[in-house]
Amino acid sequence: MRASEAYRPQSFACRSGGQSAGALVGAVLVGCAILGVVVLYAVLWYRNVTLYLRGDRLGVTNGLGFRREIAAETVERFTKEYEDPYGTNRPIAVLRVVTRDPKRALRIRGANGLEPGGIERIASAIRIPVEGAW
Repeated sequence: MRASEAYRPQSFACRSGGQSAGALVGAVLVGCAILGVVVLYAVLWYRNVTLYLRGDRLGVTNGLGFRREIAAETVERFTKEYEDPYGTNRPIAVLRVVTRDPKRALRIRGANGLEPGGIERIASAIRIPVEGAW
């Protein structure tokens, strides 16, 4: 036996059985369902926003039902501005509710979808200025 024949490297291959067409279709459907839920969440979060004044409380509710209220006497001003949180050159209108305590401030994304004149009516009711524009 020659020295070159003594050691012969062998190649090994691990092969799976592959995936069926049904598994591929199922994975695509699950991916589409996840994408649909994410899009629905974003639409509800940005589009269905409510700014309200009840008694001495100023509050915000979004389409998902999340609610946050603050005392109206702590509000200093409303500020209308744009921000581009994702760097996509598609800015989002934001209403900032500036308060005396910065921890209690509110930020409402997609606020340009609020009822026209509603922000100004609430601001005049609690006697605060509205700064900025969209």
